[in-house]
Amino acid sequence: MEWAFSQTQLLLITWVLFAFAAACVGARLIIRYRICNRLLIDDYFAITSLTCLLGQAILCTVAAPTFTKVQNVTYYGHKPPKDFKHDIALFQRYQWGTAYTFFTGIWAVKFVFISYYGKLTDGVRPHRAVWYALIVYAALAYIACLVAYPLLNYRHGASGVLKSQSIKVNFSMDVTTDVFIAALPLSLAFRINVPLKRKLALSAIFSLGLVVTIFAIIRFTLCYPSGKPYGAMWLLGWSAIEFSVAVMISSTISLRNLVISRRDRKSSDVYAKSGKASGGRTGESSRSAGVGRSRKIGRERERSDGDSEMDIELLDRPVDALDIRESNIT
Repeated sequence: MEWAFSQTQLLLITWVLFAFAAACVGARLIIRYRICNRLLIDDYFAITSLTCLLGQAILCTVAAPTFTKVQNVTYYGHKPPKDFKHDIALFQRYQWGTAYTFFTGIWAVKFVFISYYGKLTDGVRPHRAVWYALIVYAALAYIACLVAYPLLNYRHGASGVLKSQSIKVNFSMDVTTDVFIAALPLSLAFRINVPLKRKLALSAIFSLGLVVTIFAIIRFTLCYPSGKPYGAMWLLGWSAIEFSVAVMISSTISLRNLVISRRDRKSSDVYAKSGKASGGRTGESSRSAGVGRSRKIGRERERSDGDSEMDIELLDRPVDALDIRESNIT
């Protein structure tokens, strides 16, 4: 197996995945604005993550020729050119830039989930305390990654190529934060008094963030191959893959709300039309049912404004419509 990406492969991976991520975030923002008439804090974290992803894509494009030169020498064994020391110095600067952009963007995605799930803990004191602790842990983990990168890097070999041990720290902070974030809503889902089928459906939704964890594990496994050498663009390419998938996953729940919103509108229209089509008491009853249904949907939309759009019954209702409080939890 060749542990290297070519320049063409790197740029193709980077920009194709960025296009998909940009589409997901754009759809998320449109949906949120249509439902709530404004953007919420998790949307701004999503915008931050997409901005960092764009910055990394631009850095990859600019740095690709330099990374190719370094990879040709350090991985393929080509003879170093005369200006190779300059290429190494430039390579290290680009590496630092892409690393810090990656850390910032990945943690912005984590705070998308944290801020989104925080709405579920409102009024549930034990989980609210855990949510605040999770914010502190995520912030400290981010700082640890920023500090570990310069401290745990060292020069290796006569060429002075920068080899990083900080990927271990980054990996541990990345995975543990993801697991803690997923554990918070999952613990709520299994303590709410709803049928098991709905609990499992909610758990599946809340576990979407763990997909990012899977890609983090893949990235670590392939980019830290037990002493095997890998190309200069190998880690950069897999970082772009994990980063892009994280941005896309963070917008998945909001994308599904478009379907729910349209379904609610259709349901209210059907009830209203059935009321108009019927006569006498049946007509009045149907109209009353239609109006009642429409008002109910309207109230639920108002309640979701500024709150969570996730619902407990397969997203049939906003989660706060269930009134998740201590009395609802076993």
